[in-house]
Amino acid sequence: MPANAYINRIATAVPEHEVHQFYLRYAASMLAADRRRIFERMAGLAGIEHRFSCFAPALDPEGPAADLAGTFRRGAFPGTAARMAMFSEAAPVLAQKAVDGLRLGEEASPITHLIVTSCTGFSRPASTSTWFGAATCQIISSAR
Repeated sequence: MPANAYINRIATAVPEHEVHQFYLRYAASMLAADRRRIFERMAGLAGIEHRFSCFAPALDPEGPAADLAGTFRRGAFPGTAARMAMFSEAAPVLAQKAVDGLRLGEEASPITHLIVTSCTGFSRPASTSTWFGAATCQIISSAR
């Protein structure tokens, strides 16, 4: 007899830094004037209203780095392995924020799965088991 699965509650969480306008200015500043107009048109048609990041944006979107820490420097962004390491540090904090959003308190221990969706293209293996407060969760990843 097949088991039934139910979604009892849903909570979401996004990183703390809203960076969409910064990103648009940063990306545009890397392009020649003719390409910048095309980029701005494409960005406007994309309909994206918000973009979030775990990394604080730099103070100047036309400056030498995209982030306040200076990790993402123009022409020298870190490679995939370094970005994966950064993501693996930031992801559990964000996941805990989502679990906390369920407002379960001590009743969080029955949570068995946490679905992670990321537009970064980075994911964690489905076999990963992580502790979030009172819950030990199986992480199921999906890159969008």
